Amino acid sequence: MSEFTEALAQFDDVWQEIPEDTGENKYADLPDGTYQAYINEVEIGESKKGNRLQMKWDLIAVAPEEFKGRHIFRYSGLESKENLEFLKRDLGRCGLNLEKVSELPNVLPELLDKEVEVQLKTKTKGTESYQNSYINKLLGMKNEGGVELSEGDLPW
Repeated sequence: MSEFTEALAQFDDVWQEIPEDTGENKYADLPDGTYQAYINEVEIGESKKGNRLQMKWDLIAVAPEEFKGRHIFRYSGLESKENLEFLKRDLGRCGLNLEKVSELPNVLPELLDKEVEVQLKTKTKGTESYQNSYINKLLGMKNEGGVELSEGDLPW
């Protein structure tokens, strides 16, 4: 008997309640297509390599049902006119219109819980493949209880 057996035994009941791993990776790329998702997190920071400023979006799929709970990541560059044109379009489609891009850090919380339609498309350049995500339109919002609201249900 191991010296840790007794210490671990106190967790035996909890262990039995935990479901088996299904092998599903909630962070793996989804198939190309159209999804409904809500904006879970948004933040401004540097890219992984630290060589460019970007806005990172973390969206969570709510439909189709088979992909519910899966993450969709979107990265919006913040360093060129072309990047900013795409970002301004995305923000507008999310119902957020800014006078100045410098206002962005202060209004990021307004994007949270908005439900949007997202299009995923895989592109190939040479031997490299990558998946782009596009925000098509605003669908509604979720309230704190997780109940879906349409734009007509909103008080403003």
